[in-house]
Amino acid sequence: MKHRESLPRTSAPAPLRHVGQWGSHCRVLYDADCGVCSATARLLQRLDRRGRLELLPARSPGVWPEALDLDWQERSLVTITARGVSVEAAAVADVLAALPGGRITATIARLPGVSCALGACYRWVAKRRMRISRLLGLSACRIAPR
Repeated sequence: MKHRESLPRTSAPAPLRHVGQWGSHCRVLYDADCGVCSATARLLQRLDRRGRLELLPARSPGVWPEALDLDWQERSLVTITARGVSVEAAAVADVLAALPGGRITATIARLPGVSCALGACYRWVAKRRMRISRLLGLSACRIAPR
């Protein structure tokens, strides 16, 4: 198994903070047991030159939003911003908005028809993430998708 850059694991995240006039901090909760999810988190960490993303495994102590059912840990990327908690396509749009040059793409991703299509694509990939992880040579998810 190749050595992969690991993401920091924290026990208690700091409160969300506002980052300048161009964007807010975005806490991103991902499934650290999933190869595709972890690889995506590592990519986002490299792309986040402005430090707007806080990438945390969804099962880290104290990070899961109380308002969101625990079933989402196995089904979706979750973001927490000043706007609230988002899942699936809305969470992808939050991540895009936080990345350099991503505000326009995020705005397009939030349009009703685009958001619907993005959500369908997200669910299609999420449902097959174990198989995709194995095909890409990544560690497969330890938790079977629903």
